[in-house]
Amino acid sequence: METCPNKRFFLFNQIMNQTEIPQKREPKIKNRIRYCRLAINLSQKDLAFLMGVPASQVSRWETGERDPLVYNAVGLAVATHRLVEDVFFDYRQEWQERIRERMKLLG
Repeated sequence: METCPNKRFFLFNQIMNQTEIPQKREPKIKNRIRYCRLAINLSQKDLAFLMGVPASQVSRWETGERDPLVYNAVGLAVATHRLVEDVFFDYRQEWQERIRERMKLLG
């Protein structure tokens, strides 16, 4: 039995209306980038050179002023000899809980 597209749209709207507006949270990645960089004795300038970005960009990532794009996140992991998950905190648990709650609403 195929689900009517209107029913899916209704369920989606119902889920979205029950979702709280997320609070802006302090970036959790800034200290991990700095930690990973310092662990291999690289300056911000050296890391920036390896990645082909300005040193000011690395500084902005570390302070949380800016978050790196996914492409740069992979570059940070490679440059610091780590997995992306080691450089950036893992939100897997948080997402699993959110998806589980929303799946219940879908029935």
